Amino acid sequence: MLYFLSGGSASGKSALAERICCALSGPHIYIATMPVRDSEDERKVARHHALRAGRGFAGTLEMPGRLGDVPPEAAVLFECLSTFTANRMFTCGEAEPPEGWEERLWAELKAHLLDRPGHTVVVSAEVACDGTQYDEYTEAYRAVLTGLGRRLAAEADCAVEAVCGRAVVHKGCLPFTE
Repeated sequence: MLYFLSGGSASGKSALAERICCALSGPHIYIATMPVRDSEDERKVARHHALRAGRGFAGTLEMPGRLGDVPPEAAVLFECLSTFTANRMFTCGEAEPPEGWEERLWAELKAHLLDRPGHTVVVSAEVACDGTQYDEYTEAYRAVLTGLGRRLAAEADCAVEAVCGRAVVHKGCLPFTE
């Protein structure tokens, strides 16, 4: 099954995603997309590892760039689509114009996460609601991320928005009762 969670900054989406993933069968794998560049990033990673300790995660796959192979039967928590998209569009040295990014990233997500038999929980930040106009590349990023989010919500068995730490289910149902 595919679960898609979106929400604003500090909305509770990560905790909710972990709760969903841990309620699913199979070994639980966390895919981290944040690149670690300095000691502050290292502290964030250590904090996240500590928060997941004892929750049943079999391991963490660090994938700040391209996605790699994922155990097919694992319940995967992919955190997060917005960081993955930004990494690929801005920091991985690909230096391509914004056209075509949505299709390339969608194909990669399908190949490595969505078309596998195990459960997948995808987290994404909401970045298109602030009403501010940005430069061409930031607007392209927002358009790509929004397009990927629409596709994930359409394909998902369960689409959820995290708001103030609460799950607002727009499609399907959670694997637990609140």
